[in-house]
Amino acid sequence: MWLKFVENNLKQYIIPEVLYYYRIRNDSDLRTVAQEFDIYSEIRMSMNEIFERNSNQYNLRQIIQKMHKKYASDVKLCNDNLNQKEQLIQQKDTELNQKEQLIQQKDTELNQKEQLIQQKDTELNQKEQSIQQKDTELNQK
Repeated sequence: MWLKFVENNLKQYIIPEVLYYYRIRNDSDLRTVAQEFDIYSEIRMSMNEIFERNSNQYNLRQIIQKMHKKYASDVKLCNDNLNQKEQLIQQKDTELNQKEQLIQQKDTELNQKEQLIQQKDTELNQKEQSIQQKDTELNQK
């Protein structure tokens, strides 16, 4: 796009910061093809006339090479950040799964204790009934 600016004699400014990151998947063509892709040749072929007229004035080859290095560096940085974040997500997922398992385990323990309490409660009621019967028998004698 900026070559069109050169062609139309429009002003150009370089913003020395990354304004957005483009996410590239591990299996993306861009990741594998970008290493073999000669961007200068491709742009040169598609914009040959602009190159011929302006190459001395703007040293386009050097600008494109700098942009390519910067882009490759930015892509590597983005990929590194993305990989770190994906690892963190996997780690948090693992922690979450472990906590869910612990909750299930505690739930099972709680259910077992509730059952034990019910059993003990039933036993206590039976003993109370037995005591009442014996009390009644004793009172009748």
